[in-house]
Amino acid sequence: MEELVSEIHLLIKAKFENDINEIARLLKKLGQQLWQKIIKKNEITLNVANLCLNVYKIYQAANKISKENLVTNQEILELKDFLFKDVLKSNNDLNNFLIYIDMFHKSLREIQCKQAKAIINQAQEKTKKFDKVSTIKDGFRELNLSLQKLLSDIIQLAIDVLGDDSINKKNFSVLLLGSWAKGTATPYSDIEFCILINDSDLKLKDTLRRMAYIMNFIVISLGQTALPFNLFQVENETNGIDFDDLMRPGFQFDLGGKTSLGRLDKDYDLIQTPQQMANYIDLNTLDRDPLLVAELIDCEYFFGNKKLYEDYKEMIDKQLRKKDTDYSSFHKNVAKVLLFTGTKNLQADLEKYKINVDKVSHEGKLLNIKTEIYRLPDRLIEGLRLIFMTSGNTLWDKISGLLKSNIISKEAATNLEFITAVALQSRLFTYTTNDSQNENFGIWDTNIVSNIAEVESFFCIDDIADLVKFYQIAIPLYQFVQTSINIEDKNKINTNEKFLDESLVTKATICFRFMLYREAELLLLEANLSGAKDAYFQLFRLYSHLGKPQLAYEYYEKYIENKSLDVDDLFNLGYLKLSLEDHKDALEWFNRIPINLEINNQAMSMECVQAHCNIANIEGLLGNKISESTHLEKAKEIVETISEKRGHIMIDYYISFAKWYASQNQFNLSEENIQKALDFANNFYNKQAHVKLIDINQQAAELAE
Repeated sequence: MEELVSEIHLLIKAKFENDINEIARLLKKLGQQLWQKIIKKNEITLNVANLCLNVYKIYQAANKISKENLVTNQEILELKDFLFKDVLKSNNDLNNFLIYIDMFHKSLREIQCKQAKAIINQAQEKTKKFDKVSTIKDGFRELNLSLQKLLSDIIQLAIDVLGDDSINKKNFSVLLLGSWAKGTATPYSDIEFCILINDSDLKLKDTLRRMAYIMNFIVISLGQTALPFNLFQVENETNGIDFDDLMRPGFQFDLGGKTSLGRLDKDYDLIQTPQQMANYIDLNTLDRDPLLVAELIDCEYFFGNKKLYEDYKEMIDKQLRKKDTDYSSFHKNVAKVLLFTGTKNLQADLEKYKINVDKVSHEGKLLNIKTEIYRLPDRLIEGLRLIFMTSGNTLWDKISGLLKSNIISKEAATNLEFITAVALQSRLFTYTTNDSQNENFGIWDTNIVSNIAEVESFFCIDDIADLVKFYQIAIPLYQFVQTSINIEDKNKINTNEKFLDESLVTKATICFRFMLYREAELLLLEANLSGAKDAYFQLFRLYSHLGKPQLAYEYYEKYIENKSLDVDDLFNLGYLKLSLEDHKDALEWFNRIPINLEINNQAMSMECVQAHCNIANIEGLLGNKISESTHLEKAKEIVETISEKRGHIMIDYYISFAKWYASQNQFNLSEENIQKALDFANNFYNKQAHVKLIDINQQAAELAE
């Protein structure tokens, strides 16, 4: 890629400026240069086919995002002709192949635009929770049958195009992975699969890999595969150029490598004999790639020789039941890892959503439908199944298996089905609304008291109460799974657990998260009257957010009564006093933080940077320029020493320096630091997090004045 660096830099510039025509022109130019590299290769290898597929995606993108048809049909036909005749050794008629592509595209759009939306519409018409759950369950069952029919046709066409006699259904078995195996796939979900073979015949593996390449080409031709932005990299750059906002990725092969084609940076091979594939179910692979292990456990037969699948499942069962070096069962170790990797967002929620009162909160971050909604029931229910080795393939079956094994109560099973339905409906609603694999599920705004209808529209959901109840169930479910990991005897499990936290404070904090500020306030005030001490902190947090510092301070004083003050308390008290324009007291609270941190051997930390920046800002307001400069230099010394640089603190750090340089009439340096703050905000809050960017730009405008 060295010879393409100049074009890549131009592409980065065009992407930054959102110059669509220039992006399309440069994509075509890059594609042509890559195409020439392919033609010049003498050997015919699978890597050539892979590069050819990438060029085809680039050409598709250039056509799709440009107002003009920059790539001629002849170029596309030449590319297809090369791929099929020279690389994949196809003797089939290309025109017949294109007819099938057209048929598949129509089928896919029928599923996406009609069947998927019909499920959402039917669910929204249901007023009773049970009816809504049944609608989603039945709808996804039919949806997955349609998707599997499409994928089966794609596999069969790939086999026909390949025309190789060694492709015999007795010799291999295609297993579905991920959401395709669990019955939760949407028409925009990545296609994930592996292939089992009856023996380690290298020729058979090579033929099946070619079959997978043709499958990938067919899927790419449907026009919803994301651009391979890894191609567009330059030296010393961590990532390539992300074109997702231009391409609208949807129905595509898994970019994470969970297909039989794998990924160059992954050392596993997903075309194996049953025993070889089962060997991945071990602690070494679990440490390196826990999600791969989870998906290889949670697979489902789809195509070919079913006996290979049955043999593989027996081997997996033996692997899961064996004892590890710590004398615990392997299946429990798997459950522990999956619980940790899949529920990081919920772990934060279990800490009662505690955030500081200043601008370091995550209210500007996007909510991710996949990681923060869909994965919670997916990981937690699978975690319980692994702990107790109960039956079930789909999520619905796993809930039934837990109920039949007396691990959970009937009421608990009803609640688990409810959060599964909410997660699936929300994800499908988000994808169909965006007509792409867009995970962004709204954005946390600041200082806006929205009504319920506005919030529902904002989050692509028909009933925000369902989302509140979702978390009321997810929180106790998470705690139950955590406890269950360490229980060896099933008889000691609390089978009466309902998985529904109905406490007023919990419901209020969830309402607060989804911008239902008035509902949160009423719930917290009611909880306060009933003597719930944990309501004090949430009332402080709510009133701080709504710009009522006096009320926030009053409740915080009640919260810290008979409490030993920690660093978070000192920060919060300092910010509250600053909001009340009591600069002297604010300075006193902030000055205590570096002392406290030094006592606890944490002087060289980002918290200390944050404290020094706050002290500097207040000293600047009070006109103490020497002290302001001293504390900024202390913050700079720490930043240059430590490797971890937390985004939200670095944003405030650069803004503090921007203010200092502006006060010294060094406006170029001030502007430079504002730009650094914006760069960190883009990285930390995501490119669409307008709230934080607007906040920084407002401060920049104030400095300019």
